[in-house]
Order: sequence, then structure tokens, then C-alpha cells
Amino acid sequence: MHDDYEKRFPAGATERRLTLGQVWLGKPKRAGCVFRDEDIDLQMGSICGYAAVYFDPADKGTQYELYDDLSERIMPGAFDRALREGQDILCLWNHNPDFLLGRTGSGTTRCYVDKRGLAYQTTLNDTTTARDVLAHIKRGDCDGSSFAFRVIKQAFIDGQGDGPDIREIYDVDLLDVSPCASPAYKSTSAKAGSSPRSKRKNKNRSKKTYFRYA
Repeated sequence: MHDDYEKRFPAGATERRLTLGQVWLGKPKRAGCVFRDEDIDLQMGSICGYAAVYFDPADKGTQYELYDDLSERIMPGAFDRALREGQDILCLWNHNPDFLLGRTGSGTTRCYVDKRGLAYQTTLNDTTTARDVLAHIKRGDCDGSSFAFRVIKQAFIDGQGDGPDIREIYDVDLLDVSPCASPAYKSTSAKAGSSPRSKRKNKNRSKKTYFRYA
């Protein structure tokens, strides 16, 4: 069984997952902003979202049904190495490299992880693609996010006849994060007008929360 899955999902193959959840709009701030001051005048605002969520046994929406007999889970720590290495992660519309919104290599996109999963924020330039994406998000036609990756470490667990077999993903190279029109994972959500971490920071300012950035 495991040999068959290894052939169907070889390490190093490019894969994409579409993640249900709002993508929202926000205005980048000068103070503490990762984007350069000289870019402020070019900004149309920013979009943010969770591109992936970690598996939570209490939340069925953090498990994705690849096939009737195989479900997938993204395990905590799966993105740590990619962010630690500073991999150049693109932000694309619907995974299409012709529709570039930003990238971590230029500082116009940032990615980080928290207990929930992989979050991103991209500042938008005044381009046709950015204007179109903003229009889709504002009208509610696009409320999901996605990520593209190459698996470095994975494991397959036999369901023993009581349920589907499980694919657990432990380590990936990150290729892109993308607002998208066709969501799949069902347990991401977002707060309009802010980054995913702002609500927790404002709730308890005395606690320090650490994130890994790219």
C-alpha cells in the first residue's frame, strides 16, 4: 500500500492545495511594516490570508480528502525549514505565474507560521492583475487561499479498514501562496482589515508571540 502511494505522490513533485477561508483587504502601516517606505505611494493596500492550516483532530476541516480512500494532513512544522531558509515564495493569482502579485524575495510578500498554519500578507502594486484581484475579493467572488509546494518528507498511515488511509506531510519546499477561486481545505478563516495575528496581539498585549518569517 505504501509503495503505491509513494509512486502516486513522489517526493519533489509540485503540488497545489486550495484552502477555504476569506482573503481580506487591509492598509499596510508604516510603523513596523516589512515593506519599504518608497513603495508606500505605489500600494493599493494589502491582501492577507491563511494559505494552509495544520491538522487538528478536533477540526474535520483540517483534513483534505485527496481520494475516497486517502486523506491528507499538513503537520505542524511542515513550513519551518522553508521559512528558515528564506525561500523565495511567490504570491500569485490562482497559481498562475503570469499573474504575479508579490514575492518574499522582493519584500512585497511576507509569510509566517503560527499555531494555526501558514499565513501570508502581500502589498499590492497598481497593476491590472492587482486591480482585478481586489475587485474579485471585494465582491466576494474570491474568498479562499492556496499554496503550492514540493514534498520533502511525508508518511502514509494505513486506515486499517476503519477509515481512509492518511498522508501526513512533515516538510515541504514552498513555491507560492495564492488567493484563489476554488477552495478545498475548509478550516481557515480570516478577519477583515487586519493580519491573522492582530486579534491575538490586541487581546493580550503583555504576552509575546513569536513567528517565523520569510
